[in-house]
Amino acid sequence: MPIKFKPITDADFESLEEEMTYDPDTGEFWWVCQNKARNRNLDKPVGSPNGRGYLRIKYKGKSHSSHRLAFKFMGEPVPDCVDHINGVKGDNRWDNLRPADRRKNVVNSELRSDNTQKYRGIVNHKLCNGWTAQGSDENGKRVHLGVFTSKREAALAYNYHAEKVYGPFAKFNQVFDY
Repeated sequence: MPIKFKPITDADFESLEEEMTYDPDTGEFWWVCQNKARNRNLDKPVGSPNGRGYLRIKYKGKSHSSHRLAFKFMGEPVPDCVDHINGVKGDNRWDNLRPADRRKNVVNSELRSDNTQKYRGIVNHKLCNGWTAQGSDENGKRVHLGVFTSKREAALAYNYHAEKVYGPFAKFNQVFDY
């Protein structure tokens, strides 16, 4: 199910384009003119992080996601879901943003804070005294990848599966020490 968001109206965006610029190389937004009603700081980038780390920009009493505004400023359609390739939610450089669906965006997310295994896609299989690797198919259905004797083997099995199914959105387990 797509995430619901209220896009900026075309009329509001047209007036915003006159007052703000987007630098695709840095991912920063800048006010270009002072507004008599508001005290705008023209010396620093626009936006502030919300509670989840995404930068929000207030305009005409409404809060907008800066990564969605980047698509508008680049003349691209705003997708239902925007993926930050490097996983840094405040990094809105154009080459770090890509359209995604919800599942692909989740696949590229960081490990959950309650993950005790340190790897994604594996669980301790106590009955077999081993590690089960699992992933999902193209439709989001869970797929059993096998039972392995070590965490590292199970993590490698997940990595192989992730590359095959998720492609460039895959986030791999770090299983080798460098």
